[in-house]
Amino acid sequence: MGVDSDRIRDIWTFENSEYFTEAERAALRLARDAAVVPNAVGPEHFADLRKHYSDRQIVEMLAVISLERFIVRRKRCRMGGLLPLP
Repeated sequence: MGVDSDRIRDIWTFENSEYFTEAERAALRLARDAAVVPNAVGPEHFADLRKHYSDRQIVEMLAVISLERFIVRRKRCRMGGLLPLP
């Protein structure tokens, strides 16, 4: 049960790993490139995603990625003393 250790080991080299499908690679590219500042997501990402996922699934991916990025940035602001801790 759980994630295969080979997949965990290869997460940062997913582009060339035999343990990820093309659909998974497209999703991982989106997540990786959305985390870059400035955001590196472009039309080619969505063209690639649409080969494997419905628009609804793509929107769900974007929602999760956006929420995660918001939480990370908010925590960084709080850690820097810009926002009071509860």
